[in-house]
Amino acid sequence: MRLGLVGAGEVAWRHAAAAAEVDGLTLITVFDPVPARAARLAETYGARAVAGFDEVLDAVDLVALAVPHALHESLALRALEAGRKVLVEKPLATTVESCDRMIGYRPGRALVRGDRSPDRPGEARDGRDGRDGRDGRDGPDGPDGRDGRDGRDGRDGPDGPDGPDGPDGPDGPDGPDGPEGGRGGPEGGRRDALIGSAASESPVGGWAEAGEAAQAGEVAAGVVSGAAGAPAIGGAPVGELVVGQQGRFFGQVQAARDELARLGEPLLYVERRSADYRRPDRPAWFADPVLAGGGIVMLVGVHSIDRASWLLGSPPVAVAGSIATPAGWSVETSAAGTVHLSGGLRAHLALIDSPEFFHETTVVCSRGTLVIDPSGLSVDGRRVLTVDADREYTASFRRQYQALLRGDPMATLAEGRLAVATVRAWYRSAAGRGVPVSV
Repeated sequence: MRLGLVGAGEVAWRHAAAAAEVDGLTLITVFDPVPARAARLAETYGARAVAGFDEVLDAVDLVALAVPHALHESLALRALEAGRKVLVEKPLATTVESCDRMIGYRPGRALVRGDRSPDRPGEARDGRDGRDGRDGRDGPDGPDGRDGRDGRDGRDGPDGPDGPDGPDGPDGPDGPDGPEGGRGGPEGGRRDALIGSAASESPVGGWAEAGEAAQAGEVAAGVVSGAAGAPAIGGAPVGELVVGQQGRFFGQVQAARDELARLGEPLLYVERRSADYRRPDRPAWFADPVLAGGGIVMLVGVHSIDRASWLLGSPPVAVAGSIATPAGWSVETSAAGTVHLSGGLRAHLALIDSPEFFHETTVVCSRGTLVIDPSGLSVDGRRVLTVDADREYTASFRRQYQALLRGDPMATLAEGRLAVATVRAWYRSAAGRGVPVSV
């Protein structure tokens, strides 16, 4: 299968390294609005850097999107219209409505912002749980913690003082924990490659203007029709959408799921995870509330939510959350929340802005306790699996690609949507002083 990467930041380097280890998968093209970044990645892995998204679509079977979150919908729809398989990095999108449009895509129909999902009539605009479609904050919740929200899951982002954007890191669309290859200054972006306008300089790693167009609805309304080189709908291959929750493919996480089956009833679930928002090479778009769709909860909390739900086998139904937005920032850089899962289980999550990396998940069960960390898995204090943390990170992407090629189980689109819905509910809860909000 021929692979094309869109975005050439840190996560894209992990994709490229993983793809090189997968039989039957060949990296063909790399596109990034900063050409030098695409050229570095392509040259390293024997691929070809291209000047536009259409050139990726013309050359490949599978498109992997490692771009700012706000661009997932528009680029995924365009690739689907061209009949390509699309792997979208988590989060699936930045709003539930955007997820619904992606999931509800049908060949030949250009879904625009505000359109109703064919599979969920009325939900994209009118919503569920009494939403009246206004882009507002939540009403007070009832005593049982269920949501009385009166607004849809709009792009309101977390509350907090509207200060200037966070310090501009020099990166483009990088991921949180990747190799040095994704670094490089914003050498100017090419908006025309994404949305068909003139080239222009960008202060946010080449992606800012495309993000503004996506926010205005220009991309969703027009980008899926008339793509150069896209096959005609009659007789064309039908695209397929896949969400990349690669965190499920860490060896220690998969081993933990097996261990949980014999440890009895889960009694307590706690996770602590860090992200360094202040490191100098942090991509500037991470601090942009439009391009990122939020802060640490959207960036890494979506992983933590999915891990808890997958390990415990219970979907989120409500969340009580708090966030911390430092002075001068437009997104939260730390957060804490309790995710209420079906069956009465709860997952307590702490997401901390820290230069020291840590990621530890503890599950206390009726017949033992397990701890997952970047270097392996322990059960009742005994090390049962040890891995090389950096190699395992790349291996998780490799296993995800292998599962995709074999047709093995991966995160479903419904699960990707639910993770985004939980993030949005977390933000609404934080705006309501931590009152539980239903998902």
